[in-house]
Amino acid sequence: MAKKNKDSNKEKDIIINELSEENHKNSAEKEDTKELSYEERELYQEKYDIKPSHGIRTKYLILSSQRTGSTYITRRLCNVKDKFGMPSEYLNRRAISLMIQRIFPNEIKGKSDKPQGFGIGKYMDGIQKIRTTADGYFGIKAQPHQIMRIANGKAAIAMEFINQFDQVILITRKNKLSQAISLSLAALTGKWSVDDRKDTKLNDKEQSIIYPLVLNNLNQLIKEDQFIMSIGKAFQKPNIHLEYEEIESDSNAAFKRITDFISNNSTEKFEETSAISIPKKIVTELTLELEKNFTDFITGTYKK
Repeated sequence: MAKKNKDSNKEKDIIINELSEENHKNSAEKEDTKELSYEERELYQEKYDIKPSHGIRTKYLILSSQRTGSTYITRRLCNVKDKFGMPSEYLNRRAISLMIQRIFPNEIKGKSDKPQGFGIGKYMDGIQKIRTTADGYFGIKAQPHQIMRIANGKAAIAMEFINQFDQVILITRKNKLSQAISLSLAALTGKWSVDDRKDTKLNDKEQSIIYPLVLNNLNQLIKEDQFIMSIGKAFQKPNIHLEYEEIESDSNAAFKRITDFISNNSTEKFEETSAISIPKKIVTELTLELEKNFTDFITGTYKK
């Protein structure tokens, strides 16, 4: 009984804020419902399934907000041969639709993008059977709003889901303004890869709404960070916190820190392939310009 009360108190420590699905209608939701690129769709196709099935030894969750370098980390983990699972965004609405129809073709008619309607437990079991590597590892990447969607906005359900994992990797970003600008530009232009929008210029209409959008996303990202860090405090099993700036400063060192954590500092060497492309990190002139002008917008001194 005492343990139950302790767990209950931990659940209360999780900061939900306004991350429930009905209140989360911003750029994060746009990314979750956007059409997946060809490359993203490929990650959820049979070619990346692992056969025969392997028993699970360790399950880990990568919990991050957007524009934090989490895709860089997960793509590199996916490229490690026969190790570390195939950590992808399996709770993304589009990914769920693709995976459910492919794994359970006889049970699903039409499209489904709500795992709770199908049964999140059954869905995750199906994913684990085809995405657990020979070393017994299974990984998944998720964003706060995706966790809260399957938890119906409830802390206890969110923690129950997270507690199924043996390890949690938390990824955040110190420079929230740059993060909010990157997210806003992606949502506004529909170009979610920085490389795709390196030469992008905003038209007059986009210029008029970019700063209010950045402000809205900045507020949301701060709430998501509070959620992520509160999970780290409540999760009673091994967890690690990585920041985007670590990846930006020394990507190989950041990746090694993650692989050391996942493998419990194993000295066994692994082979990293190039099967899945790794996103590049580019700071565009537009991003720098928007960062400079945002303060002027807030203080009322911005001139178009």
